[in-house]
Amino acid sequence: MSLNGWNIARRLGRSLSLALLLGSGISFSTLHPVQAINPILQPSTLPTHPATPLPLSPTPSATPSPTPPTPSASFTQQLLGRWQGRPQGTAADILMSFQPAGRLAMVSVVKGQFTGTLLHYEVNDSPTPVHLDISKSNTTSAGLLGIAEFQPAPSASSPPTLRWQLAPTRPRQFGPQAHWLTQVAPESAPIAPIAADLEGVAYLRKLTIEQLFYILQQETFALEVQTLHLPSETPNYRYQIQPSPYDRQQLRMTATAKRLGLKSFTTGIFPVQVNQEQRWLAGICQSYRASQIAPAMPTITKQEDFQCPPGSVKI
Repeated sequence: MSLNGWNIARRLGRSLSLALLLGSGISFSTLHPVQAINPILQPSTLPTHPATPLPLSPTPSATPSPTPPTPSASFTQQLLGRWQGRPQGTAADILMSFQPAGRLAMVSVVKGQFTGTLLHYEVNDSPTPVHLDISKSNTTSAGLLGIAEFQPAPSASSPPTLRWQLAPTRPRQFGPQAHWLTQVAPESAPIAPIAADLEGVAYLRKLTIEQLFYILQQETFALEVQTLHLPSETPNYRYQIQPSPYDRQQLRMTATAKRLGLKSFTTGIFPVQVNQEQRWLAGICQSYRASQIAPAMPTITKQEDFQCPPGSVKI
């Protein structure tokens, strides 16, 4: 990879697809803001989801572990659901949601910046190890070729683990650059109780991740907090989702403190385009001081520079 390509790769490392591509020699051009996105996201068609009553505070129960797949289930059936991990050689924490019909929604987090992208995956479970490939969702060109296998769980209560090796050409065997992914509980799993001064950012981080998955899978915004499996209000914070007042193809989500002594937070979500491939970028801004007013809408430049408004800082 050229020096310029490597610098681009580092800048785009927050993209989950690139997190998996690092070291493969594949590079991308600089991000540019999207001029026009899917018509379903136009203001005239933004949905209004009915609110589903939920408890005002997180359910104080342990997060359930994913159900281990049965031995008779096919590889694809075992693969369906959400997985998390950190690809070798990157600083990206990633979440991957394998859906039917080869749809792969990915969200990565690098240094506080979130990236959501939609890819395509293909499984051939005849060989051993199984072939598990990924490619861009809007092209038939070859992507990365991979081999994958499920690892034996140390106990019945342990979540399934997947070992996955990707390269431009099919790997013959697993090596030190293999990615390790662990299946995680459904997005609707309750959140354990959390300290008041940590709640706002923890809840908004979950809202950001769930919103990105919702956009990738539903091709529209979720405008009700309950749609994303969180309460809209707790004793400490009020959570809201609304299109940006500056551009209704951007989204603003807030965690506004209800009590003195707590800081407030705002997430900005932006559509971008990389080589004619649409992705979504997001970041969270925190008020410098305790405040019962959430920060204004962040902005993003053509160089993918996420900027928080005055009086707040990116976290």
